[in-house]
Amino acid sequence: MGNTQTIKKFQKSFANKYPGQVIQFSIYGKQGYSVSKKYLGGGAFGAVWKGYRWDDMIPVAIKVIRPSLEMNDFQRKIIKSEVKVLEKLSMFPNCFPQIVCMYDFIEEKGEKGQEDKYYIVMELIEGTTIDGTYRSSQDLKNYLIDLSKGLAFIHDHGIIHRDIKPANILIDQKGMAKLVDLGLGCSSEKDVFSCEGTSGTERYLDPRFFLKEEGIKTAEFKSDIFSLGLTIYTVLSGDYISNFAYKGKEEMINLYQQMKISLESKRKDPFLTELVLKMIDPLNGENRPSAKELIVSLEKDYFVKLESSESSTPRLDLVNLILTKAKQLQSLSENQIDFKEYIDLAIVEVTAKGLQVSKDIKDKVWVKYQKELKTVMHPGEQMFN
Repeated sequence: MGNTQTIKKFQKSFANKYPGQVIQFSIYGKQGYSVSKKYLGGGAFGAVWKGYRWDDMIPVAIKVIRPSLEMNDFQRKIIKSEVKVLEKLSMFPNCFPQIVCMYDFIEEKGEKGQEDKYYIVMELIEGTTIDGTYRSSQDLKNYLIDLSKGLAFIHDHGIIHRDIKPANILIDQKGMAKLVDLGLGCSSEKDVFSCEGTSGTERYLDPRFFLKEEGIKTAEFKSDIFSLGLTIYTVLSGDYISNFAYKGKEEMINLYQQMKISLESKRKDPFLTELVLKMIDPLNGENRPSAKELIVSLEKDYFVKLESSESSTPRLDLVNLILTKAKQLQSLSENQIDFKEYIDLAIVEVTAKGLQVSKDIKDKVWVKYQKELKTVMHPGEQMFN
């Protein structure tokens, strides 16, 4: 249990930094955490509350799991499996940028006749789901690059997410897309779900699960690609209804053609439209691109557009490209350095692809970064310069 003096010190510091915030209770794992009364969401397994880490008072999300006696064996396994998967993929301090990070898992053993209690302490992503953030096709392509990187990392570790959908993709304040809720993630590892059988949200399941003769019985990496593709299709088209579940082969082909015609008629980005249609091919899983192939295609499309645009346009695009790469380098670095050095490293990557970067563009990257930093620190203020 926590030291009384430490608790009092935290409470005093907390009251000064967050006046008006009320603490419900505190928990102790690798360090102490306090759970506030700010409710973030909930579901079948309990509630998620905003909390604070004692050593630096950084806000975190704390999933307060329902008492163990109220859960069945399957629900307990989901909790344990999610923890196991996050420990392997994105456990502090080795967090992966495009996957929600877990800081701690706390298991309080109940005394005689009392239930066990579980808490998962995670990164607090103060943003919205992907369907609440979408503004343009370019936004979606940026999100798709992020999500493909997260998915490639998950797949490289032999894990399949199995529950990719709009609600499980959050966009943080810096505009990065992150995969969350890996409770149904599966692999051949002990204590992690087997990939056999259908688990996930019905509409986003690989349609091949519903075919009797030519179907599949085990989730595949390309099953995640379908789920991600249908998520992007849904946001891009606004179609939240089309559903391949429980349809026969001919019905699936007909529905796919209808979705194709509908999406093409909206005259969205042709490249993104074609890519999404490949991802949601209901019958030919082998034709769907892998996560790594998605990254290559999306980055290639970006550079082609830079090189073919008018001379005034690529300057702004190049600024955004360099800034995005600099942020990625910063998030992956173990030894934090001045952000200007990350900009220099990003410029090296860009110039290696044959693009020219002037000092003027480098200065614009730094100015844009400073503006974003001020906006994050003071979200209520408007920037006029």
